Amino acid sequence: MDAIFVCDRQYQHHAFSTSPASERLDRCLFYLDEIHTRGTDFKFPNEFRAAVTLGNGLTKDRLVQACMRMRKLGKGNGNDHISLTDILRWVYENTQQATWDGLHHWATQSLSFQQKISAFRNFDWNNYQQILTNIMMENLAKASLEAEILDLKTMYGHKKTFQTVYEIYSARYQYSNTGYSTEIHEAVSKRLLDYGGAKTLLTQLLDEEQQRELEREQEAEEERQQIRPIAAVPCEPILHHEIMNLCEMHDPILNLSRLPNVFCPITDAFIGTTFYRESQPGCWQENLWITTEFKRVIQTKGESLDPFLRPPRWILIYRNQHIIFLSPYEANELMDCLQYFYDKSPSKKL
Repeated sequence: MDAIFVCDRQYQHHAFSTSPASERLDRCLFYLDEIHTRGTDFKFPNEFRAAVTLGNGLTKDRLVQACMRMRKLGKGNGNDHISLTDILRWVYENTQQATWDGLHHWATQSLSFQQKISAFRNFDWNNYQQILTNIMMENLAKASLEAEILDLKTMYGHKKTFQTVYEIYSARYQYSNTGYSTEIHEAVSKRLLDYGGAKTLLTQLLDEEQQRELEREQEAEEERQQIRPIAAVPCEPILHHEIMNLCEMHDPILNLSRLPNVFCPITDAFIGTTFYRESQPGCWQENLWITTEFKRVIQTKGESLDPFLRPPRWILIYRNQHIIFLSPYEANELMDCLQYFYDKSPSKKL
């Protein structure tokens, strides 16, 4: 199931429901690209403000989808520097152009579909006892296979001429025809004649736009593939009694430097990461500490701890002198203890 994740400045991913951003939406800036305007639903505060960016070639469907993220669109006041009528006219012109530009790509896809139909004609679909041999399956694969790479002669060896989308499709059909479906061919040709009009394109038999589309799809697929951290065994949480002593306001102050098994300098948090060499241990203030539990995340076997660097979410200011970063487990235990002392304090009773 899809879920919303937050990526921090260290490129670590956390579930949105457990991240600090979920509690401070009013202090966050959200940017939704075109893909994430679909299926994304945030519960924004009432005073939240939003804007839709207009890009080159923006179509009606993409504009409406983006505007639907603003649930209260039209219920507030704003300063419109551009007339809405002008925007809609411009968007509809882009939509018409995008529809026309996509006609010859749609027709090209029909050729691929017709090739698959032709490949499956060798099967008798009414014979349920038909035995599919290895030779039949190999022939099916060969007949359905499309060239992944086009040589330069095929790409650029033909003269560029101005042609209508119907003429482009007809030339490609004749170039690659190996007994394709006549019925589908006639239906596609009729649609191109009805909607293609007399507008022409400067194109070749196989234009380079197909290759660019393939490259863009490959780049988008590579961007979607995220490198996940390796599987690891988490450390069992430990609660030292010195951590609970931090709540005792009437006891003598703890000397944190004499408790190395519980408290460490903040630079120890970067041990095992690539940042440790750049952390400059001597440049940090001496009153910045982490607990050993904050540092313990996984049972390491020498691998890099970059993906497992714990985010500094829980901070304790000890006697107004020391700043200590805690693990979530320690913070959860201390919150109950601090609440108990707060309820017993004289100022609370007054």
